[in-house]
Amino acid sequence: GKQAKASTAYQPALAYFKVGMGLLAEEGWQRQYELTLALHTEGAEAAYLSGDFEGMEELAAVVLERARALLDQVKVYEVKIQAYILQDKKREALQTGLEVLSLLGVRFPEKPNKLHILLGLLKTKLVLAGKRIEDLIDLPEMADPYKVAAARILISISAPAYQTLPELFPLTGFKQINLSVKQGNTSESIVGYYVYGTILCGVLGDFDAGY
Repeated sequence: GKQAKASTAYQPALAYFKVGMGLLAEEGWQRQYELTLALHTEGAEAAYLSGDFEGMEELAAVVLERARALLDQVKVYEVKIQAYILQDKKREALQTGLEVLSLLGVRFPEKPNKLHILLGLLKTKLVLAGKRIEDLIDLPEMADPYKVAAARILISISAPAYQTLPELFPLTGFKQINLSVKQGNTSESIVGYYVYGTILCGVLGDFDAGY
């Protein structure tokens, strides 16, 4: 029903992208890099939204092979993660997210456990030490594009982490808070604060701070 209608709505856009990419052909990556990158990236997203997962994978593979910089690849990684989630391939979504996060300098333990959660909680408390909760909203806006990209990927993997590797889920929230306090807030910071607040209330019994 609704999903079919949504998929159909993106088919004209996908056709447009295919025509554009056909016109650019191989030399587009050399002479019209930005345009070619945008067409392949948006084409991959249009394919995913129209339910053409095979087409999405093909276009994403081209971007990952031909893009000149990691930041040029991030949007395609996000598309792949969302496509895997839509196909109920949560482990693939999580693995893809962890791989790109590692490239962005954000790493997690291979097999997270309660000790990692405890250490992450203590580190987060240290980062927040001496800061008033009500002042967190006044942090500057995050400017480092690599950190902004990492914040977006952390959001993308939060749900599959919660469902397939629960021990990793709180660690994603801690990472988000650490990024925000050190680099500035983004709209994605909301999830980090939410996760930490939930732990304060539900695990530590610190209802005032959690609220």
